[in-house]
Amino acid sequence: MSSFPLRAKATKRHSLAALRTGLVHLVPVAMILMTAVSTSAQSSNISVSVADGRDTVRAGGELIYNITLRTTDGSSQTADVKMRLPQFVNFMSASNGGSLVGAEVIWDDVAVSGSSSRSLTVNVQVHTGAPTDHILTAEVVVNGVARATDTTRVTDSNAVPSTLLVTITDGKDTIASKDAVQYSIRVKNVGTQDRTYTLRVNLPEVVSFLSASDGYLRRNGSIDWINDILQPGQSADYTISGVIDDDAAGFYAIRVSANTGGVNERASDTTIVHQGPVPADFNVGVSADRESALPGDEVTYNITLTNRSNALATHVNLTNALPPYVEFVSASEGGTFTGANEVRFDDMTVSPGGKRLFHVTGRLRKDTPLGITLINSVFVAGHRATALVQVEEGGVASRPTPQSNSVLLRKTADRSEVRPGDTISYTILLRNTTGKVLNNLTVKDRLDERYMTLKDGADDAVHANGEMIWEIDRLEVGESWQRHYTVTIAKNVPQGVSLNNVVSVGGADIASLSLTERVVAANLPVFTGMPPTGAGMDAIFVGLTSLLGAGQLFFQRRRIL
Repeated sequence: MSSFPLRAKATKRHSLAALRTGLVHLVPVAMILMTAVSTSAQSSNISVSVADGRDTVRAGGELIYNITLRTTDGSSQTADVKMRLPQFVNFMSASNGGSLVGAEVIWDDVAVSGSSSRSLTVNVQVHTGAPTDHILTAEVVVNGVARATDTTRVTDSNAVPSTLLVTITDGKDTIASKDAVQYSIRVKNVGTQDRTYTLRVNLPEVVSFLSASDGYLRRNGSIDWINDILQPGQSADYTISGVIDDDAAGFYAIRVSANTGGVNERASDTTIVHQGPVPADFNVGVSADRESALPGDEVTYNITLTNRSNALATHVNLTNALPPYVEFVSASEGGTFTGANEVRFDDMTVSPGGKRLFHVTGRLRKDTPLGITLINSVFVAGHRATALVQVEEGGVASRPTPQSNSVLLRKTADRSEVRPGDTISYTILLRNTTGKVLNNLTVKDRLDERYMTLKDGADDAVHANGEMIWEIDRLEVGESWQRHYTVTIAKNVPQGVSLNNVVSVGGADIASLSLTERVVAANLPVFTGMPPTGAGMDAIFVGLTSLLGAGQLFFQRRRIL
């Protein structure tokens, strides 16, 4: 029994595998009567108490010791804490990084706030062969001076078969910090006689108690319902409501246990605390821009990544595996070709409930066998999506909108929104789809020098009058030319300003063309530190003959005669 009526929180930081460490088979051996005696002690300005809160325990049963530390003068202190385990118990776990050294559990430099108590817990299991009438004595020492003990008596013979069935669940596999949680506990009398029992539920430290069913008693990190009675076949339901602490570590297992004191009359529920979305929150899809193709044709795969959670997803990695016989041509959104027929999109951010769109283009090699089916696969967070393209045998294949007699100029940014001080990576792609060789081309790219500064890339360009200029002597039919560079956004960029970035291509064989890539500079304080939301800018296409689109569009095409 604790000398303090306040609830002490308990933490069990261990994996599911660790829960089995040190366990022995639970064999109904003896009926044990136990009288628990707890003491507390004070040394200097730190007081300590320890209690397992149990009046009875059986061989093979579980004990949870709650240690409570507090300062007596209102100051904040650090303490070295040591708990000497009783004989005939197996150590299972300790909260707050406590480690087992010999027969002692040790914590170094435990911080004790002057405004609140500090709780530590130790979880043990009683040996199945613990001697009758043996006294289990746990002792706690603080800073080598303060002492507190808890004693429990083991008595008498033959355990009575369990007559109560206990279940507990919060109905969740995962949960996030600050989320509300409700545990539902059911106790059912599956025996043939009336049963008087005490239900105890142990809450870990990261679950802050809010409320519980009528008749409960809070003490030392547990919620108890004392001396309830069930007739044969009857059941009773209990609930506990709480909230996950806002500083709960990600991917940490919360284990909440419930027991009624009998052998095997216990249950537990384990829920994983996560930060941000879990794999099940993602959805990915991919489609090809054609159902069939011929050797030499290009195929564009359109990828959609969805975050179905209400949390910001960061550091998301997506991989597009091109089919055999398909050569990489280009990728949007900063996709990187690895050289192993894979295109990777790494360290991405997807806004809550948001989508990102990606495009990967490949070309069928000339030696692609006819009649085969090409399978393009996309992988993210354990999910896979595929798109199929049939290689036609008859020489006729489905085609997207014809691109003959045109040149393709594409410019992409790796994001569609920025903040002051951010960096943007641009990719310029020029592809000759005119059906004839193009000579003496000039590509010019002008930055908005008021707010954009070249950081790296464009090393082979001539820099003059705020422009980057590349000269292309010859561009074969179907050949592509591509450059990458990165710019830094000025820290004084105004809210909502449009940063104009113009690229153009001209030359003796074509008329001069231009397009504007617009990136909105936005200060989003509600998402402090948040990378760009949603999908990045779609590619901007320029052709030679006509403009397909008008206004403030992110997708434009012109055709070149």
